[in-house]
Amino acid sequence: MQLRSVFLTLPLLSLYQPAALADRDHEAPRHQPPPRHTTPKHMQRAPSSGRLEVEKIILGGRGLQGTRIEVRYRLIDVKEFPAHPMTTSIVDDQSRQLIQISKLPMLVAPVPAEKAASTPPGKLYFWDQEGIIKPGSKISVMVAGLASLHLPVEAGPDYDPAAAQVAEAVIEKPKLPADATLKVHQVKDSGNGLLNVWFSTTGVDAITAGAEHTYVINQKTGEKLPVLRVPRIGLLAPKHLEHTDGSFMVINNQGRQVKRGDHITVVVVGLEQPDVLVE
Repeated sequence: MQLRSVFLTLPLLSLYQPAALADRDHEAPRHQPPPRHTTPKHMQRAPSSGRLEVEKIILGGRGLQGTRIEVRYRLIDVKEFPAHPMTTSIVDDQSRQLIQISKLPMLVAPVPAEKAASTPPGKLYFWDQEGIIKPGSKISVMVAGLASLHLPVEAGPDYDPAAAQVAEAVIEKPKLPADATLKVHQVKDSGNGLLNVWFSTTGVDAITAGAEHTYVINQKTGEKLPVLRVPRIGLLAPKHLEHTDGSFMVINNQGRQVKRGDHITVVVVGLEQPDVLVE
């Protein structure tokens, strides 16, 4: 019985030899041209089980952080995440520019392949500060170590090609006294793409002309929503603060990214109050 086992095993071993060993006598030339599309180095990771399916990549409006890039995705048949689940980024194929995610929200739950079509995609948001990515660009996406390469980008309804080319000037944050305070009394969703913010401050004289340090942060996506600016009127925010009954400002929430029940961070001249409920 022992001899039979040896003779049965030897042919099986030859069938399951790695290709590199089986073709050792017929090696390909060492200097071969590289493939036309190569995987970006930062995406050459040991793959997790399963795959990343990207449904759509949408360019949105430009805010204080840059042009918004929305990635709609699903995780298919993922059994476990790789050792570094925070590896989430995008790369523009042409410029090779890497854009890492500023704040990684909770990833969507993986789904089996047969349920993917009926499962709504998750959303991730990236910010292109330099206006490199445009409609028609192709980018590679990595989510939690899983990559999907050379995907087309399309313009969303709020994409403005003129605004996307303008780089925001970096303006120094105003110097405030150490005891300056901000208290947000209420934030209401007006229902027409605007947020009404009632707040009080101490130690702050006025909101700067450009309001670069006055905005609202959507805590789900990390996006900064600016103070609404109206032609011929300017910012819908008070010129002078420290009123005894508080001050009001109007935040531009076009597309209604922030909804009632969401939590936001309110920033006024650099002073922050997080976890404010939108009513």
